[in-house]
Amino acid sequence: MPIRVYNSLSRKKEEFLPLHGNRVSMFVCGLTPQDETHMGHAKTYVAFDVVARFLRHKGYHVFYLQNVTDIEDRIIEKMKSSGRAWKDIVSQYFQEYLEVMEKLHCTSVDVCAFATDYIDEIIEQIAGLIKKRHAYVAEDGSVYFDTTTFSGWGKLSGQKVGELRPGARVEVEERKRHPADFVLWRAQKPGEPSWDSPWGKGMAHRGHCNHDPPFRPAIRRPRWRHGAAVPAPRSGDCPSGVVHRRNTVRQVLDARRHGHGARRGDAQVHRKLLARQGCLETV
Repeated sequence: MPIRVYNSLSRKKEEFLPLHGNRVSMFVCGLTPQDETHMGHAKTYVAFDVVARFLRHKGYHVFYLQNVTDIEDRIIEKMKSSGRAWKDIVSQYFQEYLEVMEKLHCTSVDVCAFATDYIDEIIEQIAGLIKKRHAYVAEDGSVYFDTTTFSGWGKLSGQKVGELRPGARVEVEERKRHPADFVLWRAQKPGEPSWDSPWGKGMAHRGHCNHDPPFRPAIRRPRWRHGAAVPAPRSGDCPSGVVHRRNTVRQVLDARRHGHGARRGDAQVHRKLLARQGCLETV
């Protein structure tokens, strides 16, 4: 009996057909280590641990990767309020998360990919989007994705762009060309960690550009099963998880449409991640 799964894009159950034989590449939005692990984390990662276990039970070879957003506004806020280094904050809460996952017997993840290990890949992807005019550089050096260049915008959420209310969910930034545009690279603010880029010092923005780059070198394939925790919507609302994935979808599709694939040397990055996770022998 074939496995049938719900496709959030087509909004119907479809037969599960891996792209390459019995190999399944599974990407799940991982932790932002800025506070204690809670029930929401448990709900999400137990669920996807079950998915990975089930697929392996059915004979599929599953590669399961979670990204770790190890630099983000809330981490920076805690850094400023506590006086601690951001790396110390990340290390503490990520270690606590691993301990909780171990107690819950969530052992299916193969690699946790830290976003800051992929700054070069993130910058390359953003540069490709700018080159194809899917993104633009603002006056302060921040880079925004131009949603007007993506014809499929709103398809995942089922919303019509013209019916969206600017500022209803987040405050509209004056630097944006269109209210729906979202930041890919944020220019450095005083006292914040930063990385060099062609547009000046800054950092990749949470969620919008730290998903695709870590996954490419790990599996060397252009598609994956993408999981995320999505809260139940209120009447008339679009779940934040759908907005988040919708932004990821359009950014990734535009980058891939123009041939931005895995870079040479990715194996070294991947080995660094595996060493960090203490499983280098599995390479």
